Amino acid sequence: MSVNPRGAAGEARRGRGRAAFAALGATPFLLLFAAAACTEEPPTRKSAKSGELSFEWRFDGALCESHPEIQHVRVRIAGERGPIALPNGGLFACADGEGPGRLASLGLLEPGAYRWSAVAEDRQQRALFAAASAVTIDGDVALSIELMPQVAAGALELFWRFWRGVGGQPVGCEGAMALPGKALSGIKLSFSPTLAGEEVPLLPCQGELGEGGALTLTPRTRFARVEALVEREASEERQARSEAWYGAVFHPVLSSNTTRQVSLLLRPIASPVSLRLELADAEGARLSCAEAAARYGLSRVQLVLTRRWGEALELRQEGTCQRFEEGATEPWVPASERFDERAERWSATWTLGAAALGPGGNTLALGAQEVLVVAGLEQVLTAKLQLGEAQ
Repeated sequence: MSVNPRGAAGEARRGRGRAAFAALGATPFLLLFAAAACTEEPPTRKSAKSGELSFEWRFDGALCESHPEIQHVRVRIAGERGPIALPNGGLFACADGEGPGRLASLGLLEPGAYRWSAVAEDRQQRALFAAASAVTIDGDVALSIELMPQVAAGALELFWRFWRGVGGQPVGCEGAMALPGKALSGIKLSFSPTLAGEEVPLLPCQGELGEGGALTLTPRTRFARVEALVEREASEERQARSEAWYGAVFHPVLSSNTTRQVSLLLRPIASPVSLRLELADAEGARLSCAEAAARYGLSRVQLVLTRRWGEALELRQEGTCQRFEEGATEPWVPASERFDERAERWSATWTLGAAALGPGGNTLALGAQEVLVVAGLEQVLTAKLQLGEAQ
């Protein structure tokens, strides 16, 4: 039998090692485990990053342009090590930066948790709007924040009278009938911007304050429009509608816990007009309706007034040629596009379109022209059509 001396020697060494390990017990194992634990690298993870913090702010839903009373926005921020000094003491102009809500940058911050506050102040450093919250910096952060009102509401008392011509004495509600035998149905107020909870109901022309009414509004500077309405019932020609016959605009500025009184002179902002039609042949010679019917087969006419300003509005009438030859009344045409200080009247530009129709509804001729409507004056608006080849 052959013997492997290296194998015997190795086995002898292993035996001595086991004996030594047994004599020491578990101590070497624990020491090795502890040493391994001390030298092992922790799991790798992405490190937090510094970043720029910026604000895009609104004020109860409105932008800086709606709040000229805001002098600046005061921003404060504190991290884990305490407050952080900001440029210019943390004062930012409302319109600093870019974007719809003005993106104001607070600069580069170290990674971590922060608390911030933002207060919109007036020239007397009174807090008008404010917001506060927390933010964690791990790279750039852009916050859209909503600053809410911090002042109590103010009261607005409006008093109105109605203009009755140059040199005429203003009159009250009873003397301002826009239509024969038709009294004004109410006073409508609209604000820009309008805040939630500030929708104003239709006020009676004569109320507890006489010819006036009281409102409670959040202090701010706004554009306001006042309109005196007439409710017209439905007829065969048109649906029921609210018609604004008198109006005024103003900019109310309210202070906290105060009452401001405003007297308004409401002027006409609409007129009734008479729509007429003039016809001509291909050479430009005037035609009567009877001649146009005999030579061109004219059956009916459409006239359409289209408003070129404000919300879209069309006033459409259709009938026989003879009806427009005599003049058809359009009882309400708004005209509050611009105000003439010298004439003390509102006016507006409309487009008057005309269509001549044949017996089958086919179009014989089309025309359109600009017309000026002056509020408070009865006017005649004439549409002109030139017919083509005779039938």
